[in-house]
Parts: sequence; structure tokens; C-alpha cells
Amino acid sequence: MNETTAQTVSVVMATYNGEKFIREQIDSILGQTYPIHELIIQDDGSTDQTVAIARKYAEKHPQVKVFVNEKNIGLTLNFQTAAMRATGDFVAISDQDDVWYPEKIERQIAAIGNYDLCCSATMLGESPETAILSNKPCNIERLLFFSYVGGHSMLCRREFIKNPDN
Repeated sequence: MNETTAQTVSVVMATYNGEKFIREQIDSILGQTYPIHELIIQDDGSTDQTVAIARKYAEKHPQVKVFVNEKNIGLTLNFQTAAMRATGDFVAISDQDDVWYPEKIERQIAAIGNYDLCCSATMLGESPETAILSNKPCNIERLLFFSYVGGHSMLCRREFIKNPDN
């Protein structure tokens, strides 16, 4: 491992009835140009094939770890408890229906520097040509109080995620 990839990245995905999109998202995570230390998939009681699909990936890819909650705990708590399982230096949050560009993590690692948190731009739409892009000004108040930046666009230091006082 060279100095550029010396920092490990855990990806945390909370799932619930996500069979329609989960394969494409897992493929985009495993296809990152920056190596993924682990992909933690934590399911919150899906009634579809989400868990079976995730377990098939885990059989083929040792960095994929699948956990299933004993009872439904809701989206926020599912993400929080899944993030506590992360062992990488950095934690990237993933929704089950995202698709990441191959360089997403590589670019975020290059950009984060000494900061605790790095956010990337997001795009709504099927392709860059048909995307809905937002060019609203972003300041810290908008980021903190108006949920302008989605969790799925963030890369954080593990200590930042695991510190409840942040």
C-alpha cells in the first residue's frame, strides 16, 4: 500500500427493502478507484430480497459485511449503529439507491486534508446530461440547519463519526 492509499475507508450502507437498486450501488462501491477497506451493509428488517442480495456479494467479496437488525430500528438509528461498526480511518455514508462515480472516494480522500468532513457534489437524474443540478449558495448555516448536503455525499474521519458530541 502506498502513501496515497495508506488511509483506509469504510463504507456504511443502511438498507430497507432496497432490492431494486442495491446491486448497482454495491457494484459502484466495489468499483471505486480507491480501495475500499470494508462495506458494511446493515439491514433494518427488509421483507424483499435485499439481505439475500447483500449476502451473495459478501460470499464473493470479503470486504462486504452484512448485518441484520433483530427488529426495525428506523433509518437514523440504523445508520448510526452501522457506522459504529466501521474500522477504517474514514467513513463514507451510502444510501442503498445511489450510484457512485468510480473516482468518488479517491477524490474525497485527496480533498479532505486535515479536515474531519468532506462533502462532494450530488446529482439528481439518470445521467450527467439529464441531471438536475443545484447552484444555490451554500454556507455553514444552510449545511447544518437545512440539510443541503446529503449524508451520502460525505466522507468523515472515523473519530468524527464515533464522537457523539460532534
